[in-house]
Amino acid sequence: MMKKRIAVLLTGLLMLFAMAACGSKDKKPHLRGTYKEVSAISTGSITFKSDTEMEFTFLDISKLTVSGTYELTDGKLYMHYSILGIPSNPSYTFSQKGNSIYLDGTEYRKE
Repeated sequence: MMKKRIAVLLTGLLMLFAMAACGSKDKKPHLRGTYKEVSAISTGSITFKSDTEMEFTFLDISKLTVSGTYELTDGKLYMHYSILGIPSNPSYTFSQKGNSIYLDGTEYRKE
């Protein structure tokens, strides 16, 4: 009887460790979708198309949109795109709360 309990306990521990090993260590938020700047005068929006691709629209009125890539690492959002062949690589302090993201304190709300 004691051997059976030990076997059940060991099996349970093995299952627990197996499930823990399969867990994701990636705590990055999934940003897919369009986020529009929340301000008195909205100046732009960001569309995250995948985990690495994005479009940045400057001035919603003019629809000046550039495509590029992004990385989200250690609370910073790094964007990589070109305007008229000139590379631009801005970085922003990043945080997320509910349906909003904050880039250097500026709120962008998911549409």
